[in-house]
Amino acid sequence: MKLSIIIPMYNSTNHIDLLLKTVEDATCQNEMFSDIEVILVNDGSTDDTVLAIQGWQSNKSWIILLNTKGNIGQQAATYEGMKQASGDVIATIDDDLKHSPYDIVKLAKGLNEGAQLIFGVNESCDVSKGRKWCSDKISHIIGSFYPILKGKRVSSFRCFTKELNKKAIRSKQPFIYVSCELLNHAGQVGNRTVSVYKKGTHASRYTLKKLVETTMKLIIYYHPIRRGMLK
Repeated sequence: MKLSIIIPMYNSTNHIDLLLKTVEDATCQNEMFSDIEVILVNDGSTDDTVLAIQGWQSNKSWIILLNTKGNIGQQAATYEGMKQASGDVIATIDDDLKHSPYDIVKLAKGLNEGAQLIFGVNESCDVSKGRKWCSDKISHIIGSFYPILKGKRVSSFRCFTKELNKKAIRSKQPFIYVSCELLNHAGQVGNRTVSVYKKGTHASRYTLKKLVETTMKLIIYYHPIRRGMLK
């Protein structure tokens, strides 16, 4: 089984070595996967992220560098990576090591139990209050739109099937929210409890303004009424 890991990256120079070393240790020698590819989506970084990735590429054939046209945001960058993924199982994870790459295996095993989409969630997480608050608000909004979640939470740490990915990447909307695109087509969804890998306070990338903007766009593009109109 081939695994594709998609990691959106923005100004990640300071932690890219630890990130890729951890991903390598967690997946490359795991018997569950016959092959892996790690798609690093550089989202308009202004530091030496690209040079650092190219340094790894020189002797790691499984690393793929994808550059976006400017800074398009985490969701759109992840979506571009999904379009390039060729694995039987696709995982997405943030570049800040909030989540442990070792838990990718746990999420992938959830797919073997019949789910098409598994979200990794922290029950107790070493993150800033702002990040947790924003995450909870977004999860609540999306949960109200998708009854299939029913008490489950969404996360940027996910694992899903190749078949689901093929359906999700067909969207032509100007605004993309990855979890919603996947939920639009998922039959069975699950959660797995995952751990924090890199200790420290992981700050939210959402400002209050951005949270309001995202909420409005979620309503405009993913409200059940709109989805019903598009069917």
